Amino acid sequence: MKLTFQKHDDFDKPRVSNWRGFFVLRLLPILIYTFTSSFVGAGNPFIPEQKRQRNEFLPVDTTSAIEETIYQVKRLRLLMILSYIDRPGLIEEIVELKNFAESAAAEKDYKLANIYLDEIFTCVDSSAAIWDRTGEPASFIENTPLASGTNSNFEKGVVVGIDFSHQEFDLTFGQGDSAYVEGVNNPFFGFAWEYQRNVGKKQQSDFSGLLKLSRDYYINELQGRLQFNSQSTFSTEFYTNEELVIYRRHLPMRYFQSLLGFSLDKTFFTVFNFQFQDEIQYRYYWQSTEEFPNYWRNHIYLCGNFFGLALSRVSLLYDWEKKQHPTAHDYDYDDQRWGIQFYHSWGWHSNTTLWIQHRQMDYSSLVPDSTYHNDFRQESLFLTMRQNLGGALVAKLNAEFDWRFYKLSNSFTPNFQYYRLEPMLVYEFNSQFSLGCGMLYEMKKYQYERENVNFGLEPEDYHIYGLVIDIDYFNLKGIILSFSHTFSLTRYPGSPTGNIPGLSLYTDRNENNTMLYFSWQALKSVEINLVAHYDNDRDVEIEHNDSRSSLFTLDVAYKF
Repeated sequence: MKLTFQKHDDFDKPRVSNWRGFFVLRLLPILIYTFTSSFVGAGNPFIPEQKRQRNEFLPVDTTSAIEETIYQVKRLRLLMILSYIDRPGLIEEIVELKNFAESAAAEKDYKLANIYLDEIFTCVDSSAAIWDRTGEPASFIENTPLASGTNSNFEKGVVVGIDFSHQEFDLTFGQGDSAYVEGVNNPFFGFAWEYQRNVGKKQQSDFSGLLKLSRDYYINELQGRLQFNSQSTFSTEFYTNEELVIYRRHLPMRYFQSLLGFSLDKTFFTVFNFQFQDEIQYRYYWQSTEEFPNYWRNHIYLCGNFFGLALSRVSLLYDWEKKQHPTAHDYDYDDQRWGIQFYHSWGWHSNTTLWIQHRQMDYSSLVPDSTYHNDFRQESLFLTMRQNLGGALVAKLNAEFDWRFYKLSNSFTPNFQYYRLEPMLVYEFNSQFSLGCGMLYEMKKYQYERENVNFGLEPEDYHIYGLVIDIDYFNLKGIILSFSHTFSLTRYPGSPTGNIPGLSLYTDRNENNTMLYFSWQALKSVEINLVAHYDNDRDVEIEHNDSRSSLFTLDVAYKF
């Protein structure tokens, strides 16, 4: 998994109700803030120009990165309980939902993937289908279903740990070179609690809180969720997230955030499912600036699933997000996405998903000659294939194709084509351990007239070739390990700046990127969590034009 940072990201954290990973999933935004606090903005001179250019037109915000981490944790948790499910008919339903989640994740829609995984855990909880060898509910499963009738459960715990970040940039221009290094070590202490109450299967509620103190920041977060179920085909949910974050060294980044949400899920005659979600969010900064402006955000999600014969599904999706800034209207936008998805399962571990999406981005208050922001439409196609090759060997293919067209195309926001292919072979040694090895190809090609561009400032075409290794492991003693490493070669064919001595724009680069997540339930009440990310980006044409970054967090949680 690769974390990418850019200007005006929303550091919004999704709602997490599971105790396992309660602290780790809330550490990522803090690490990201620590890592980017001195480097905010796409124009930061310490970030290599070609890396800024690669990220500028394919935004990947930290919300997506956090959603991806949550998806990986939930997916591993699901693998841990699959072998304990023995109720007839339930395993088929869970495998189908699992395939849907994996398809959505392959298309980078981790929010939808997490919705599918949450639906699986709802099915498991309502069926009470998981038991250990003693006949009692498995102790390692989070949110163990409560018995019929009215029941409640209260948990609390403390956590101690440390955030660490280190970044180093080698800079060169002409005959000179220099280095910029920054490192942060930030120990922290926190207290968390969670209260759950069930009224049979008709009503579930949970409330949680987090208080976290460190040398660099203070966090106070409250979450609440109330869900109503009618039989097994209809459910509604209300939820809220109130958050106060204070950074001691960075006054403009202090903020208060309030989020209110509502979701609805209805199934008709087992052949059609309708999902609706609406969120309203407000973020207020103590010292609102251009980089960190106050804003309102409204997000609506609609999905209709048609279930056909032979494990087939057709989904119609609509996603609308509106963001308004009271003092920074240039960043106001309406982002709409329409999609249709086709899914078919060919058998065990064999399925194909095709997703066609249309996106319309409108900046409502933008001046027509804006340099870096422009209204656009984008057509996308996502293809995911998974084929069992026999035994424990599985072949996977993830493909993405994007075509973006700006309303006013210019040398700073040119139309482009983007392609990404990632084939992989996965060997599943058993239900607990898998090893994947694959290849990566990525290409982006811009469309503009060379004679009309500002020399050296416009984005350049590039190709990326890479190798990918994924390792997933868990055991029933509470150990979860997820490791991913990517080695990639980025090449800029035909770049006019590549032949200018001492100029570091768009030069060829080699990059190593590593991500590690580790969790261990060391004792019944003690849990150890670790998240680490390392990136080494080297220029193969110019000396002293490299960058290295490390993110690391370790915490020990004690539940009592």
